[in-house]
Amino acid sequence: MNKIHSQPDSADTLVIMVSPAAVPENFDILSRAGSTTEEIEKSLCRCISRFCQIADKGDYVPDNMIHVYKYNPDAHLENKFWQFTTNRESICDFVDFKEVQASLHIPLRMAYYVYLGCKGIHSMEELQISPDTILPDMGSSLQEYINSCYSVDRRSPWVYTVRSIGTDKGTLYFGTDGIGRVCLQNYLQDIANRYFDPENRNLKELRENNTQSNLITLEYTEKTKDMFCLHDNAPIHRKIIYQDSTADENMQGCRRSHPMGPNFQNFQDFINSFKLEISHKNQRICTLLQIYDNGINDKLMPPEKHRKEFNEIVDQLNKLSAQKANDKIAYNALLHKISEVACRILREKYGIALRDPNHPQLNRRIGSESSDVKKNIKP
Repeated sequence: MNKIHSQPDSADTLVIMVSPAAVPENFDILSRAGSTTEEIEKSLCRCISRFCQIADKGDYVPDNMIHVYKYNPDAHLENKFWQFTTNRESICDFVDFKEVQASLHIPLRMAYYVYLGCKGIHSMEELQISPDTILPDMGSSLQEYINSCYSVDRRSPWVYTVRSIGTDKGTLYFGTDGIGRVCLQNYLQDIANRYFDPENRNLKELRENNTQSNLITLEYTEKTKDMFCLHDNAPIHRKIIYQDSTADENMQGCRRSHPMGPNFQNFQDFINSFKLEISHKNQRICTLLQIYDNGINDKLMPPEKHRKEFNEIVDQLNKLSAQKANDKIAYNALLHKISEVACRILREKYGIALRDPNHPQLNRRIGSESSDVKKNIKP
């Protein structure tokens, strides 16, 4: 997850959002040094607003707490960053070791109520409201809102939904609170970023399941948070420990299967289904796949990185068009050459083997030629 970090060795304020079990789910490191009171307050408001934005992504707002710890400059919070993000418990250990009491305790639900009612948190004073306060556009008081949240808690865990995502490598389970949603989106985006990579040779489908939660599946969602909530800058896929697939027996809800073949249509459907972003590399691959299938036209031109390899054929196409000759044989021959170039680039540079433009489901992830030689892999 995105975090706000100050300059090295200048951080002296730790803001932690913890679950009802007092387990850290997210945090920010801020700096008071050299800042005015107004600047410090704005930084803290931005931090709390970010926690509320995360909560806003979920189906419900958990009964989390936000704690603010103020240390001396010699605490060197930035130096501890890697330790914090490797293990959630290490944050608690650090707090206990320093024996510093939190200067602020802010219920997430109260902050979220203010966040909605004030369209953001603009000052710490906004958080100092009485239970009877009714903010504009909310329609109910703070206490009534809190009570409605507690009524959901009392029906736990069966009121919640758990979402599982399974691939050839295993299954992960995600809660539908804000943190769970962000973890899921990060995981799916990581799959999207590496969609065409040779390491996904065996990736055929992605299985999605949504079901009413129970104690077993909720435990799995907490383990997922352990992997994702405070992960360091290492790639997500290096931190994943796939969970027991037998838990699928507890997933009795709606099931969907997404084909994940290395072709344009499957990739586009996956991206659109989960509203994911497309990396520059994958955009180039998709363009080459479409060129292989459909050729080149005014709306579909080779990627800038590979344009030189198509220039000669494109010039021939332009000359043929300028002649206004209805030479289908020459035109089809050029289209065939274009497909051959796209096919070669995809194989040599991106490790994707194409067999038939009419049957993209036959495409395979094989590894680039250079990597195959190094690893002695035969496609």
